[in-house]
Amino acid sequence: MKDSETTCEFLSEWGRCAQPRYRDDWCSYHFNALHIDGFHHDDVYHRKIVEARLEPSHDVLTSIEVDALFRGRCRNDGRRTDLYTVL
Repeated sequence: MKDSETTCEFLSEWGRCAQPRYRDDWCSYHFNALHIDGFHHDDVYHRKIVEARLEPSHDVLTSIEVDALFRGRCRNDGRRTDLYTVL
């Protein structure tokens, strides 16, 4: 069992989130979920995060990689990371 002083404050139907705190008493997954309008949890992925069977992608990827993954990285040569191909 993880120390409640160092784990996320989020309480789910599967219990308290076992991820380490990231900001404002939340893990990176729940912090980002709370700050994105209309965010919808994928129940299978969310349960794995809460039970600490997976790490949130923001803990593994750099901020540049996250930005490229979700918004694309414009190189203007038609590669799939160009923003216009993502939209």
